[in-house]
Amino acid sequence: MDVRGIVAELFAPSSSRVGIEAEFFTGLPDGSRPSFDLLTPLVTEVMPAGGTITLEPGSQIEVSTAPHGTAAAAATALRADVAALIARLDGLGIAARGAAIDTDRPPERTTGEERYRHLEQELDRFSPAGRWMMTNTCALQINVGGGQLTGQTWRVLNRVGPLLTAAFANSPGVDAQGRWWQSLRQGCWLSMDPRRAAPPLARTGDRVDDYLAYALAAPRLFPEPDGLVFGEWLHGAAEPRPARADFVRHLSTLFPPVRPRGWFEIRSIDMVPVDVIEVVALTVATLVEPDVVAEVDRVVQTVPTAETAAMHGLRAPDCQRAAAALFAILAQHDSSGQIGSFADDYVHQGRCPGATRPDEAQMLMPPLSA
Repeated sequence: MDVRGIVAELFAPSSSRVGIEAEFFTGLPDGSRPSFDLLTPLVTEVMPAGGTITLEPGSQIEVSTAPHGTAAAAATALRADVAALIARLDGLGIAARGAAIDTDRPPERTTGEERYRHLEQELDRFSPAGRWMMTNTCALQINVGGGQLTGQTWRVLNRVGPLLTAAFANSPGVDAQGRWWQSLRQGCWLSMDPRRAAPPLARTGDRVDDYLAYALAAPRLFPEPDGLVFGEWLHGAAEPRPARADFVRHLSTLFPPVRPRGWFEIRSIDMVPVDVIEVVALTVATLVEPDVVAEVDRVVQTVPTAETAAMHGLRAPDCQRAAAALFAILAQHDSSGQIGSFADDYVHQGRCPGATRPDEAQMLMPPLSA
């Protein structure tokens, strides 16, 4: 099996340009989670702007736009599809809530699908944070593609990812160890098995080889999560040996902050209020323009760690300085003025959409191991 060739396909440019995936928590009138049986019919609904509906393991519901030529077009489509979804949920007596973390309900997987049963079992080997990630967090994912999938773009997106986490953090909270997180949602991700959720290490200078090494070092979920990493399975540690379909499926169980799929998925951003979504999409879409990413690569060299960004956000001076430098570049290339306005209102003030004092935050019960 040509596993390197399969990984190389993930970095091949597609026709996609900008897409948005927004997740929402759902709840019944008594606050409990709707069953998958109740939500599943929504998956087949035709959305007015061409988006699709998928379900997450804690009964979160995700709206994914079709790819669009601009961030503004994608955001307009998302608003139309979200409005239609909320109206449909209202008719079923289900409330949708746009937030990045749910600290009101304990983690509960509401689906028996094999994929999620196996994922929960594997994540539990490392920390309780995996269950929280699966069932009690919501992200805003921005997908960018087209001709932007260069090695430089891959490198820069992975480097400045913590700045995007900090600038758009919207899940303030304190974990059970008493540690403050500006993005508690990202804190969950950082507390999971890094073999499945951390950025791939840049070891070889070749992004395909680096991502292949990352994939082969991650534990398999199928046919059973048994601690065996895929590379060991590939080289004969268990029978039957994996087929192409097994490796492709394995790749879909990796969740790095930037994931290649023929486009780049930026996965390190909290779900934010709907009126902020367009500026998030515009920020990422502007960042990956070839001239912009080259300038960012030259200018923004020192960034905080992912942990610093998630815990302290723009309150950390080094994080705010780096974010200010990044947004200054992006604002110069944004004719709409939205990025500059966001920077003035938030970045330069050391604020983010979820700016809350630590003593106002709720407690996340299981300890997170950073």
